[in-house]
Amino acid sequence: MKVILIPPDTRPHTLELPLQVAKIMGMKVETPPREALPNFNTPGNTATLHVWLKDTLAKFRPDALVTSLETLTLGGMIPARRVDDPEVDVLKRLSVLEWIRKEYPALKILAHGTVVRVAHGNDPYEEKEYYGTYGDQLREYSEWADKLSRGDSAAKEKIEAVKAKVPAEILTNYLATRQRNVHMHLQAIGYLTNQVLNYLALTLDDTSPYGLAAIDRRTLEAKIDSLGVWDRADIYPGADELPAVLLARFAAENSHRKPPKVAVIYNSVCGAQAELLYEDRVLGEVIKAHRRAAGLRETTVHKADLILAVNAPGKKQGEAFQQPNYEDVETAQRNLPEFVDQIQHLVSKGKPVFVLDVAYANGCDHRFMNLLLKHVCPTRILGVSGWNTAGNSIGSGIALAAAGTMFPENHTAIIEAGFTRLVDDWVYQARVRQDIAAALGHPSVFHLGKLVEKAQEEVQKRLVPEMKRIWAEYYEKPTNSTLEVRKVFLPWPRLFSVTMDIVIKEKCGDK
Repeated sequence: MKVILIPPDTRPHTLELPLQVAKIMGMKVETPPREALPNFNTPGNTATLHVWLKDTLAKFRPDALVTSLETLTLGGMIPARRVDDPEVDVLKRLSVLEWIRKEYPALKILAHGTVVRVAHGNDPYEEKEYYGTYGDQLREYSEWADKLSRGDSAAKEKIEAVKAKVPAEILTNYLATRQRNVHMHLQAIGYLTNQVLNYLALTLDDTSPYGLAAIDRRTLEAKIDSLGVWDRADIYPGADELPAVLLARFAAENSHRKPPKVAVIYNSVCGAQAELLYEDRVLGEVIKAHRRAAGLRETTVHKADLILAVNAPGKKQGEAFQQPNYEDVETAQRNLPEFVDQIQHLVSKGKPVFVLDVAYANGCDHRFMNLLLKHVCPTRILGVSGWNTAGNSIGSGIALAAAGTMFPENHTAIIEAGFTRLVDDWVYQARVRQDIAAALGHPSVFHLGKLVEKAQEEVQKRLVPEMKRIWAEYYEKPTNSTLEVRKVFLPWPRLFSVTMDIVIKEKCGDK
């Protein structure tokens, strides 16, 4: 299988993770040169990207193209929220997909786009600069605009009050950016009717039950309804994990390997109904959406080829840096010892198990992870996912799990991906990152400024020893392999993501 992959940006979870998925599945993947891709909030060069894409299609002759619509048209997922490129130019860039379909009729084209988020924090770097000043007011406007569209009689007065706080030109610009991107997504939906696209996923990034993103979602859903193309489209909460999910979907449909039937187990009978921090629906619905996007079907535990073991919050998801959260997460509604017993039993019966740890956002659950690793060696499960939003964790986990289940012979690649996720999602995100932030005096979460170099030093000093300890304690003996840590660094000027360059080598001699 040969695939061209155009990611939404170059963070580890949006580029390196899908490449890990591809490695497990034995795919050959070509990605664009760095100058054609975004760097933090600097847009990629779309002209360079289009030239590279046409040239690579001719030379590489791939079986599939998996692409971010935002990178293809606006220079990346984050730039799509910031740049003021005219709509006519954006739609013209999108039309390259029509040319590709005409020139390569057998090519599978799987695309994904992201509904512009209404950011939860006043971030002037991933959002337009004015969001750092007017973020609170724009979020308030967003919520009341949605409530007005649903018939809330008090909303009109509330909206007028908010408008008085925001310069008219800023609100106009903000809404125009959203409208342009919705029109781009609508055109992409139209491409499903004439087979320009084989599949389209439109996701809601950092979303909530009320807001402008909900209005956009309903607009896009109405278009899919009218065209009758739900068999090839999905709209649900997520974003960064989409490249990995669509690679898994392509393999499930085209690899001649049987896509695994999936069963889901929770740590609580209330698990599927748990509320989430950055999604517009309960946990069980988010899992169903990501499973469908990956091209997988659900079944019973007895008939399943793959078990997704979900560590859910007792009531509502918390933030990893605020552990322990006894009010919403670590409640009497969940039973971690019994849950670990279930995982241990399934593993002993030879069932492939992947753990989705979504009790907390932005890092794994310390209590659960300590209990799990005490009773289940991580080399005996397909992996653990617990980073960023629940949607991000679920989608990336399902992609890795599906890849590992369909291609179990690629054991070293599975171990490498599993180790990387364990270190990143638990050791770094939930522990080391907080320690570094404290050591640096709790700098802005949006940009490190002059502390970038010092932060890079702290990452190297604190994370590398933990990586080696985790490998020695849990991986070295079961895998009979050694770990070489080549480089660990922050890809962007913030602590949120870390890149790990590692090499795993099997030891010589008897196992």
